[in-house]
Amino acid sequence: MLIVALLVIVVTMYVFIYIESLYDFPIAIIRFNGILFATFFIQLLIITLIITRINKNLMEANKKRIQSEQLKRYITSIETISMDMSQFKHDYINILSSLHGYIEQGDTLQLKTYFKNTITPLKTNLTNNQNQLATLQKNQ
Repeated sequence: MLIVALLVIVVTMYVFIYIESLYDFPIAIIRFNGILFATFFIQLLIITLIITRINKNLMEANKKRIQSEQLKRYITSIETISMDMSQFKHDYINILSSLHGYIEQGDTLQLKTYFKNTITPLKTNLTNNQNQLATLQKNQ
């Protein structure tokens, strides 16, 4: 839009100068109109540069905001995974204690049942967490 306005000013300026020269206007009026149109042109050029700079700054701010949001999501995901790993560590100690108890008692049936009901779901959760972390790292 501003480029069109610049072109209109330039074309108008040259048309007026041409018309003035056809009708033998005094040179002072021709110079005044030339200075006037040059001033308008320079002002419009400055406005164009200012708008361009503002647009660039807005785009950079938007990019930083998006990066900040992505970083927050990444940090939240890492914190969640870290809490899950801490919980797993706590559960791991309890699981080992329970397994040790079943082994000491020689209760193979209870040991198999406990393994099936406790260890297998933990393996699935651990695999899911690893996949989540890999996906997050890949997206960053």
